[in-house]
Amino acid sequence: MLEKLVVFVEEYSMEVALEQLLPKLLGDIEFQIIRFQCKNDLLKQAPNRLKGYAAWLPKNWRLLILLDRDDDDCIA
Repeated sequence: MLEKLVVFVEEYSMEVALEQLLPKLLGDIEFQIIRFQCKNDLLKQAPNRLKGYAAWLPKNWRLLILLDRDDDDCIA
């Protein structure tokens, strides 16, 4: 059973949205949102952070990395 969800996000607006959505979706499951300065910052730091988590992450924790696709055609 999931005990904690750690979410990496690239911007403040996603952090604010998740702070409202995750309690409704996860119920009593603990979560932590880690916000980066921008997409490039997240992509630059993620490999080292993931290596760090890999060394001690409990089996009932999960990591989620959320990135938007700024360059995609939103109509398509």
